[in-house]
Amino acid sequence: DNLGEKHFKRDKMAQHEDTLNGANSSKDTSTLILAIDIGSSSVRCIAYDLNLHPIVSIASKLQAINPNGGSIRISQVIMTVESCIDSILKNIRQKIKEFTIVRVCISSFVMNLIGIADDEIVENGTLSYACNLPEVGKECGRLIAMLGNEYEQYRQRTGCCIHSSYALPQLIHFYSKCENSEKLIQLPQLWTTISSFLISKWTGASDVADIPISFSEASWTGMFNFRKCCWDYNVILPDKCRDCLPQIQKGNESFFISDNSKYGERWPELRNAELHLGVGDGACANIGSKATNTNRIAVTIGTSAACRAILKLGREGADEDSLSFEIPPGLWCYRIDLNHVLLGGAITDGGSVIEWARELMNLTDDDAFEKCLNEVYAMICADSNDLDRQKLIMIPFLSGERSTGWRDGATGMVYGLSRKTTQADFLRCAMEGVMLRISAVLRLLISEMEKWSHDEIVILVSGKALECNATWRKMLANFSRGLCVVVDAEGVQESTSRGAALLASSVGWPNEEAIFVKHKEITPLNESSFSLLDKQESLITSISKHW
Repeated sequence: DNLGEKHFKRDKMAQHEDTLNGANSSKDTSTLILAIDIGSSSVRCIAYDLNLHPIVSIASKLQAINPNGGSIRISQVIMTVESCIDSILKNIRQKIKEFTIVRVCISSFVMNLIGIADDEIVENGTLSYACNLPEVGKECGRLIAMLGNEYEQYRQRTGCCIHSSYALPQLIHFYSKCENSEKLIQLPQLWTTISSFLISKWTGASDVADIPISFSEASWTGMFNFRKCCWDYNVILPDKCRDCLPQIQKGNESFFISDNSKYGERWPELRNAELHLGVGDGACANIGSKATNTNRIAVTIGTSAACRAILKLGREGADEDSLSFEIPPGLWCYRIDLNHVLLGGAITDGGSVIEWARELMNLTDDDAFEKCLNEVYAMICADSNDLDRQKLIMIPFLSGERSTGWRDGATGMVYGLSRKTTQADFLRCAMEGVMLRISAVLRLLISEMEKWSHDEIVILVSGKALECNATWRKMLANFSRGLCVVVDAEGVQESTSRGAALLASSVGWPNEEAIFVKHKEITPLNESSFSLLDKQESLITSISKHW
């Protein structure tokens, strides 16, 4: 399942392959893969050996997204990434006397696009999945109304709904704003992604446009025909924007830092390393948590939350049967490479809902919060067979809705408050509110996966909120429709960067069969969980109508 013929930009492959072939993969820790994970709230750099064991790691906090509008603080992102690379190389030098870094891989939050003119970033020319501009929401409504019956065809081609989190309505709004502005605004000559811009910067590319973007990052824009692996030219874009879309990878391209360049001198250990194109963090999280088989669902809760499954297509993506499947309403489908797609759904507010509830209730002291969390755990264990007893219901749309209704501007609510409501009651309803939305996604995803696999479906969890929190896992088991919920002992740390490293290191597709169980939760199928979800769905519909 190779991606295809390799394309390299420098004649260092003979030397590079000798380095790889000479490494003893069972013992050698001096031959390393450097994984860079660019998140919205932090940047992590982890050096893995060839057995994918983490050797050195470093993390730096980051506020990559401007909460007012969703633009990217791109200068801060670049500075933090490069500072982390400086630090991890320094730490590796201190730990290992002699070492070789053979590959550098990048995972990044998606969707992200940055506008480039004359090899510089255009002012106010950054787009992200976190866009919350009311004008873009209105543009979504206009596009959906204009497409009419053709909207479903668009969704089946691109795998995406029309929503503020995708690039299409944001780009239309951006060019409309520029056209109607009283002052002259410099328009981008190219749109690219954070990772491809960084690679162009580090390699000293004569033109940023020489660095393509990956299938994965292109697919997350909502303008990529995931069935044909090309831009969807049926989308309605201004011509000046269409001409600026980046080229898309052809195969397994990688790039190198020049010996005499600024970054070659700054990072001499990276001169001979392959630099791989960026991959969406969701795809990497699935791969890193071993959710690569069609009977495994990865559930992740970080700041946001997601449920995802990887589906294998026919050889080179040419199997018509495997490409003709319909994407269920409410879910998205992104291309990972020529042979695999990622099917699932995402929730904008996951762990962020709990942080919001914690601040709202002034549970800033760790001990006080832990005590409240333990009360919640005791409550759900006591009435796990009678979930309908929980009368407090939250709609956790603090930042609008993505899956499953894709309602821009949707708002949250808490139903059932009374004088008897305690802090534990409120925290429980916040956690259950998120978990019920995950359950709604699982209902759609499981129905589709049963068509692809006859094996028992298993949920693999990742993200600190699930890996470290028994309360979350218990709730997930309660609402997971009778499925087994597993924490894998080998994949519990940094599944996103591990997935990026796996993709970069594998000759073929990484397929890990063995799951080493650290935690397992199974709750018998309980009809009352369906009742609670139905109540939440009814409340959502009453306050946030579909377009």
